[in-house]
Amino acid sequence: MKRLLLCFIFIGWLLPGQATHIVGGEFQLKYISGSTYQITLNMYFDNIYGNRGAIDPNITVSLFEKKTNRRIANINMSNPRATPVPYTSVACTSASLSTDKVVYTQNIDMPATIFNSPEGYYLVWERCCRNGVINNIINPGGAAQTFYLEFPAVTQNGKSYLNSSPELFPPVSDYACINELFYYEFGGKDPDGDSLVYDVVTPLNGNSNQNDPAPLTSPGPYSLIQWTAGLGANIQIPGNPTLTIDQNSGQLRVLPIRLGLFVFGVRCSEYRNKVKIGEVRRDYQMLVLNCPRNQKPAIQSKAGGARNYYRENEVITIGPNDNRCFDLFMTDPDPNAALTVEAKPVNFTLTEPILSKTSGVVNRNGILDTLKSTACFKPCMDSKGKPYIVDFILSDNGCSLPKKDTIRVSFIFVPDPDAPPAISTTAPMAVYNAKIGDLLVFDVIGTDPDKDDIALRLKGRNFELASQPIAFAGKSGAGSVTSPFSWKIDCAAMAQSSYLLDFTATTIMCGNPITTTTTIEVNIGSEVPVNFIPANIFTPNDDGLNDYFQMPTLPPDNCISIFSDIKIFNRWGGLVYKSGERTFKWDGKNVSEGIYYYIITFTGQEFKGTVTKVR
Repeated sequence: MKRLLLCFIFIGWLLPGQATHIVGGEFQLKYISGSTYQITLNMYFDNIYGNRGAIDPNITVSLFEKKTNRRIANINMSNPRATPVPYTSVACTSASLSTDKVVYTQNIDMPATIFNSPEGYYLVWERCCRNGVINNIINPGGAAQTFYLEFPAVTQNGKSYLNSSPELFPPVSDYACINELFYYEFGGKDPDGDSLVYDVVTPLNGNSNQNDPAPLTSPGPYSLIQWTAGLGANIQIPGNPTLTIDQNSGQLRVLPIRLGLFVFGVRCSEYRNKVKIGEVRRDYQMLVLNCPRNQKPAIQSKAGGARNYYRENEVITIGPNDNRCFDLFMTDPDPNAALTVEAKPVNFTLTEPILSKTSGVVNRNGILDTLKSTACFKPCMDSKGKPYIVDFILSDNGCSLPKKDTIRVSFIFVPDPDAPPAISTTAPMAVYNAKIGDLLVFDVIGTDPDKDDIALRLKGRNFELASQPIAFAGKSGAGSVTSPFSWKIDCAAMAQSSYLLDFTATTIMCGNPITTTTTIEVNIGSEVPVNFIPANIFTPNDDGLNDYFQMPTLPPDNCISIFSDIKIFNRWGGLVYKSGERTFKWDGKNVSEGIYYYIITFTGQEFKGTVTKVR
């Protein structure tokens, strides 16, 4: 008989499906690339009452089309990873509560040719059994969980429709204390920026049981767990108030009034363009213990130099010369209370710490005392005539969760007055009409009436400064700065007809630049070779008068026209003289008297004429 009893015990130990171990869990679907997605199943395992042998090394997840409940695929997942679920505070660890997070992952291919049903799809896995000591459901040791996630088609209206499911906030091993408010951030984030809406729902039970703990999942719908008398979907945990969740933030709140272990369900619905495209369900447990009494801390504030404590809804105006610091006074009735305080802006952004002290211990050795911290705001802060609101949040080190006290302070900040800088030049005009060879010279002057540091800079609005021989050095200094400007107009300026020079003076006010600009415009005139009247007769008789044919009045070279050469021809077109020097001198001694023809070539232009040789 003893041998038979031992056999039964041994067989029971070998049947992990009969062990009660499930705390809860949820699915997650993540887009990877192409048509590849990653499925993650998180199962939360009870280390106190569970049997490690109940962690399945291999599971089969089913995927169904939502419209028809048609099975699309069975997905094998294996090699789970287990990690402890942490407490918010290690000091609050309870020997009666220890949870592991068991994670299965698997990549799958979801091509658009298959996953295109407009109503979407759902993932399901069923597993028995839950903890046998749960207090708010019937037959907890025989109750199961159906892990469930809905997701949209990967293509809609002929276009790719990428989506990852919401990522819920990781759970903690925290317990609640009877007759004490319990709160927990259960919400999450969406990788695609979709809107998330939360509500509490009755957990799914499904079809698995103690005799068939992990069957191949059938299509939905799935049966629900059975609540004990007096409880239901809207009253899942006995409390005053009962368990609720903020539909926007996902914050859970409950003030439990009964000791025990309670299961609850949360649904996170995903919306895109105000249309629901999916949902994920998470089941979890809450342990309610009889905790040592923890008193609530208290925080008060005084404006710098004020005699009385700040009263909420009061608005304090802080001018440029006023004290911008506030004293915070923090107390706690409990001995050796470790306090922490944080400043949380409500309707603006803080870019730097403002608190002189963020933590400390009060009431050491039974002596009541106060923790003091100072909050100081920088002089540059400007609330634009509207109140800035800051919550100063004080937390103690009580278990299971810290108790808090908050004081909300409203300020109107009036910044130091700051006049913008001024900029001017000694240029005689704001618009120059320049030509090649001109030299533009003037000074640029920047001033600031508040004697702030000022920086002078130059920028070409419609050209690059480096393309022209412009000399200007940016300078900085306090109150007043001068920098010379010069520009020798050369052929490079012919690249365009007009140049805009923006001179700026910049000061920094509260980290923000304030800039004043003045502009000089330079217009470049085009150059055309001037007409000239050359000599048309010469007498090479060695009398020292007009002995040569030459042209000292040739137009000067410029950016668009440069002398090339002169050629002289006789009446039959024969070349009798050529020179590439603009200072040429033809004595005509090798030709007879008469009329000769010349061509003078410049870049892009020719001059033609005749000259007569006479003795």
